[in-house]
Amino acid sequence: MPKPREQEATAIKVEHVKKKYLLYHERHDSLKDLILSGGRRAKYEVLWALDDVSYEFKRGHTYGLIGENGCGKSTLLKAIANILRPESGTVTVDGRISALLELGAGFHPDLSGRENIFLNGAILRLSRAEIEARFDDIVAFSELEEFIDMPVKSYSSGMYMRLAFAIAVNVDPDILLIDEVLAVGDVAFQRRCFRRIKEYQAAGKTIIFVSHDANAVKDLCDEALLLDHGKIVASGLPMNIVSAYFELLSKKEAARRVKSGEETDVAGDDLSAATQKRYGFGAATIKEYAFLNAAGEPVKSIKSGDRVRVRVKVEFNDTVPNPVVGMALHSSTGLDIYGVNNAYTGQPIAPKNSGDWLEAEFVWDAWLREGNYSISLGIVDLTDGTATPADRWVDAISFDVAAGQEIIGLFDLRADITVTENG
Repeated sequence: MPKPREQEATAIKVEHVKKKYLLYHERHDSLKDLILSGGRRAKYEVLWALDDVSYEFKRGHTYGLIGENGCGKSTLLKAIANILRPESGTVTVDGRISALLELGAGFHPDLSGRENIFLNGAILRLSRAEIEARFDDIVAFSELEEFIDMPVKSYSSGMYMRLAFAIAVNVDPDILLIDEVLAVGDVAFQRRCFRRIKEYQAAGKTIIFVSHDANAVKDLCDEALLLDHGKIVASGLPMNIVSAYFELLSKKEAARRVKSGEETDVAGDDLSAATQKRYGFGAATIKEYAFLNAAGEPVKSIKSGDRVRVRVKVEFNDTVPNPVVGMALHSSTGLDIYGVNNAYTGQPIAPKNSGDWLEAEFVWDAWLREGNYSISLGIVDLTDGTATPADRWVDAISFDVAAGQEIIGLFDLRADITVTENG
């Protein structure tokens, strides 16, 4: 039975840490610039990348840091790794740290891969004998045997990352810090990296993982922290913190649209969370749409497996001989997950003329993994087999899937399994 969290040993203790950056709006690049400015200092504003951050990271746990770009995630990792010094506050670390932060950090571009392995080992306070004992494993994991004696300035970003990760995980650290750098590797190498991270977890290492990949955070982490404007605004179980992250993004997008005047009412439908791109030749207009639950109530958040309805009302402004109405479902990264229309399902619609209208409803069970999704809507003319868009709205609807039944992968096919045995 696991010990209560408060009784576990602390690997990293962050106490009231503050770190600022100066954002200059003008620069004095020369003495002449300074003289012409009358000796006035360049204008700048202060950005608090970390604003009174405190947290205890327990030994043997894996933590995920999530949040928008610029929220302070990478700055917090650098403070823990002692790469930067905060304005105030303290960071106490118990154990050897190995960090994968900015791509190529700690590498000398003019030295070979071999020489950089020894350089990084020395930075991590390993003796030459310890580095030599690990050298073959590092090279084998990186799969850079052919290039190990080439200067690293000739390496691609993927090769940089391979070598950096191979070094980081083969020096036997107590604490592993990983920033977004794994995103540059190829799929096969990423899988090997994640398997090695799983091995580290099984060995009781402490890992702090920064990523924009919500699914990776949920898969890898025991606990997650949500940062916003230099503060930890939420912490807890990854699935709950990821949901809080999506909710925060939705609120910010709604506020941005109101501020920029992009809010639009379409027959009472709230479009504040939608990012709209609309085009078409105008023979028909999508006048209303709604995202509804099984009871027909408008919703913005559902659970995996909930039955949902997408309702669309179209008004025709001209003759459309072969109207086809459809929807497409997309992941938060823009991946097309599913698309359907009445032509695909073999349900033809009669030709329409100006003043006619139709209402279509798409009903489906949303066996989707937790996350944010969008729906595009469209009405086209399929005369002569060519789909000519009359009105198409990209990402018209945005909705969240909250914690529900666990989904392995992006969605659940609800497959039936038949097993035949002998004996």
